[in-house]
Amino acid sequence: MRPVLPFRGGQHPRAPALALLAGAVCAAILVLGLPGDAQAGGKWAPEITFAPRPVAPGGTLSIMGSGFPARAKVLVRIYIPQPITIGNPTTDAAGSFKITIDILRQTPSGSSYRVSAEDTEGNGTQAFFKVQSGAAMREGGKESASATWARRVGPVMAGMFFAGTAVVLYRAGRSNRRPGEG
Repeated sequence: MRPVLPFRGGQHPRAPALALLAGAVCAAILVLGLPGDAQAGGKWAPEITFAPRPVAPGGTLSIMGSGFPARAKVLVRIYIPQPITIGNPTTDAAGSFKITIDILRQTPSGSSYRVSAEDTEGNGTQAFFKVQSGAAMREGGKESASATWARRVGPVMAGMFFAGTAVVLYRAGRSNRRPGEG
C-alpha cells in the first residue's frame, strides 16, 4: 500500500523555491554572521582601517579599530621593521577605537607599513597602509589585482552557489514527477 501524500508527487508545489530561499538565508548568515553580532563563530573579529588611504609623507593618518570587545584595552603597534607602540586606547561600547599619528616628511613614497592591534585577551588583527607622495596619489591610487579579486570573489562564489542550487532543485523536482505529468 502506498502512503497517502497531501500533494501530487509527494512534494509541495513551492518546495524548490522555499528550499532555495532557505539556502540563501543560511548562506548569508554563514558569510555575514547574524545582524548586530560582533562575534563570528564565537570569536571576536577585529579589524583595522586607515584614513586617508594612502597617506602622504608629512600627513596625518587615522587608525580605526572595530570588532573588539566593549571597553577593552588595545595595544596598537607599527612595525618599522621592529614593533613600536603607537597607542593603547580603550574601545567604546561598540568595541571600536580611533587613534591618529603623524607620518614623517622623510618617509619614502611607496613604503608600506604593518600595524597590529591586540587586546589583553589576545583578540587581534593587523593591516598594512601605504605612504605615497602627492604625484603618485594623483595617478589614481589603483588597487592591486589581488585586492580586486578578493573584493569580487565573494559575490561570484555566491552567484555560482545559488545557480547550482537552482539547477539541482529543478532537476530534483523534474525527477519526482510521474510518467505522463508535464
